[in-house]
Amino acid sequence: AGSLVPKWVYRVPNARGLQTSPLAHDGVLYVTNTNSVYALDARSGRLIWSYVDSRAERQSPNRGAAILGDKVYFITSDNYLTALDRSTGAVIFSKQYARLEDGVSSSSAPLAVKDKIIVGSSGGDSGVRGFLAALDAETGEEVWRTYTIPARGEPGSETWGDLIDWGGGATWLSGTF
Repeated sequence: AGSLVPKWVYRVPNARGLQTSPLAHDGVLYVTNTNSVYALDARSGRLIWSYVDSRAERQSPNRGAAILGDKVYFITSDNYLTALDRSTGAVIFSKQYARLEDGVSSSSAPLAVKDKIIVGSSGGDSGVRGFLAALDAETGEEVWRTYTIPARGEPGSETWGDLIDWGGGATWLSGTF
């Protein structure tokens, strides 16, 4: 380890506190920043393509991307799952799965499982009820959603007392499958 030296450095534009782990696939590194993805040649560090969602209404950390087939998936801070062509960075779809107006934001890396993309929620420390949702990998349409905290009247809600109204249980880090 003492003889390791850097071969190249890529400075992510507008990076403030990167919280991402690069994703490597077929000689390409995919790095995310707030509302953006960069595809880099793993050998040279050369930028192959980049995508920046200038529409996004919020700026917050992003923790990575997922790959399934010929698509790269990432989420924006304002709760859009965006699918990009893995080779070109062209947008295939961008689908909203939660609303900022409800206090929900997003920061986790999506998780590709079979033909679904699993996404989560941030904002649990602000009284938002956390959830996981599975979105169809081809269309971005929601397939299912499960909440981490029961709603009033659901099984288990009686164990929360008055705290149930404060929510919590955000899923701001990706799980493991």
